[in-house]
Amino acid sequence: MYGMNDPQNGLFEDVLSVVCVCVDNHAITLIIKAAIMAARFSGRVRKRSLKRLATMDADTKDKEILFLKDKIYQLEMQVSILQKRIQKRQKKP
Repeated sequence: MYGMNDPQNGLFEDVLSVVCVCVDNHAITLIIKAAIMAARFSGRVRKRSLKRLATMDADTKDKEILFLKDKIYQLEMQVSILQKRIQKRQKKP
């Protein structure tokens, strides 16, 4: 008589395949739920930011725009420096 863990038992292989399918489906479900939650969260953050902008006066908005433009310039400079560094490394044998 074969036991449940005996590889010669076909029932064990069937149960194992069902368990694997259930685990795969559960993992896919979790990934989908995580994506939906992330989309909801980003929507809430965007809505909150737009409400905050709507209540700002023009002078504050102008200051914020200048700050953000400066930040973009800094990040663009960092990207160009890193790209040049990568290009130099790729040229070296």
